[in-house]
Amino acid sequence: ASLDFTTPNTPISEDISLVNVDGITSWEWKWSESVNGPWNSFEPAAVDESTYAPAFAESGIYYVVAVTSEDVQTTNMKEINVVDLSVSPADEQEITEGAVINPLTVNIPSEVTFLSGMWLIEDAGGNIEETGVGDTEFTSYLSAPGTYYVYFYAEVQDIDGNSYILYTNKVTVVYGSTSVDDIGMNLKLYPNPTTGKFFINTNFDSNYTVEIINVAGVSVYKKEFTQSGSQAISFNKKGAYIVKVQSENKTQFNRLIIK
Repeated sequence: ASLDFTTPNTPISEDISLVNVDGITSWEWKWSESVNGPWNSFEPAAVDESTYAPAFAESGIYYVVAVTSEDVQTTNMKEINVVDLSVSPADEQEITEGAVINPLTVNIPSEVTFLSGMWLIEDAGGNIEETGVGDTEFTSYLSAPGTYYVYFYAEVQDIDGNSYILYTNKVTVVYGSTSVDDIGMNLKLYPNPTTGKFFINTNFDSNYTVEIINVAGVSVYKKEFTQSGSQAISFNKKGAYIVKVQSENKTQFNRLIIK
């Protein structure tokens, strides 16, 4: 039997198909947790489909065969190892504007060797952002209100040295459009949007740090200031950011767009 890896509720990467089908006019794809059966129908039943990409809800080892209308089992068999590569906690998150995604962790199953991977953020329109973050733990700011799906893809290797690309479950993050006043985003930035130079205006009366954080949650700029009032900052990398100003006992946020 040939082997393939996948994760729960994710179809295998390459469809299975019948070969040497002379004389076979009707068949059904069936599955079992043993090479000897018993063989179970998929829901819905996969009848007379020339190719098929099964998915299983739970981790485990499964076997897939085609059974003819005369109840004859074909000789080719597909072994599918469903591994629990998953993100936790998997519960939906609801976060206010300016807040970060609650920390997520990807769990690497023992059946495979982890080679590399990356966190992905997908918006409601199906646009996927590669965060560039390959750590097993992740938190991030989001750039605009909306519904997002955060997940992880991993390149893994089995004990025979075969490599596979696997995807985890998707964690739904609803990023609210709460007003600036409601969440204390009272940091003044101007001009905003900007082409690279902007000013901040805080009411901090002690030493404080200005930090610019990208959508992957990575700090890309950090500087300390010792006085309040207007301060000029130059940062010309295009994109959407969160500006965080923090003193010993106070934190302020605001969104920044650099064109």
